[in-house]
Amino acid sequence: MNSLNNNIDNTDNFIGIKIDSKCIISTFCKESGVIEFIDSLLLKVRPHNITHGESFIALLINGLSFNKRALYNISDEMSKMPLYEIFGRDISHSYFNDDALARSLEAISDFGPDAFFLSFSSYLTPIVLSKIPNLDKIINKITDKTVYHADTTNFCVKGEFKNAKNGSVQIVPGHSKTGQNNLNLFSLSLVKYIFGLPIYMHSFSGNGSDNKELAASIQNTMKALRANLKNPENFQKPFFIADAVFLVKIILLISLPTPN
Repeated sequence: MNSLNNNIDNTDNFIGIKIDSKCIISTFCKESGVIEFIDSLLLKVRPHNITHGESFIALLINGLSFNKRALYNISDEMSKMPLYEIFGRDISHSYFNDDALARSLEAISDFGPDAFFLSFSSYLTPIVLSKIPNLDKIINKITDKTVYHADTTNFCVKGEFKNAKNGSVQIVPGHSKTGQNNLNLFSLSLVKYIFGLPIYMHSFSGNGSDNKELAASIQNTMKALRANLKNPENFQKPFFIADAVFLVKIILLISLPTPN
């Protein structure tokens, strides 16, 4: 015990290493092959110095860190990071300018945000499960994997927007879930495994109906789950947990046949 106390008192025996959310996110993405996967989905057609996968990592780090930056400030934030260790090549922080990042966002928009999320989630979920020791056994003890949680939320945005037509998500004034009125909103429906990992996402207009969108999300999730099975005849009807206002929709869905 005395030896331990002596070592603690001697600060020369300790090396302080700062590990923040950015380091954790970038390391996980590198080990999981996220850049290569994104590049396989989104083909680069512009002469930028970074790929869509590399842009995505920068956007992901910015979105999940505590000090979110506007697109034009992300390059300054990247200058503080060990870019060679993250991307595996010599790369300048100036490459992460707002033009290059916006092109990647446009590529995701062209691909389809909902389809992009589903592809990314399907790719990442088994990797996450494999990296957590005994998680599969723990999950089997606490819940059935066929139980899912569905919910919606909305996001407030500022500025002027020219809403596109042809079924695109509309940013419109509406009632925010924070209780404020007449805010420019768009909405999001998310379905996740009961143990937390997301499986399906659907964005919709700010004045959309929660009941309608939740029903659509659940039906689309069931179709996606069934489509990913090697033997669709083994499909087990999942159980969904949703808000109380969704009770009527649940009763209707129970009476519906399994989607083809």
